[in-house]
Amino acid sequence: MTYVLLLVFSLTVGVALGVLYFGGLWFTVSRIHDVSHPAYLLAGSFLVRAVVVLSGFAGITYAFGSRLEVVGLCLLGFMLVRVVLVRRWGPVHRTTRPAG
Repeated sequence: MTYVLLLVFSLTVGVALGVLYFGGLWFTVSRIHDVSHPAYLLAGSFLVRAVVVLSGFAGITYAFGSRLEVVGLCLLGFMLVRVVLVRRWGPVHRTTRPAG
């Protein structure tokens, strides 16, 4: 694998991990009103998402010998997904209630 392909692969893995993490978060938040114990859903979802993402980062780190540029690009891909999703969905603007 050439060096450039290694970097592209690392960025792609980071994007995939970001999609899994933030997609799972969106899925969890959208279902929170449909369950009887939302705390279990939130805790379970976080544990699964965290294990998947940390395993992915650990796998990249282990597979390519802790090369800083590889791990950094993987993290950059992960954070790019967050930036794109926040810009796409944006913050929810709530209407303020009049005082009184």
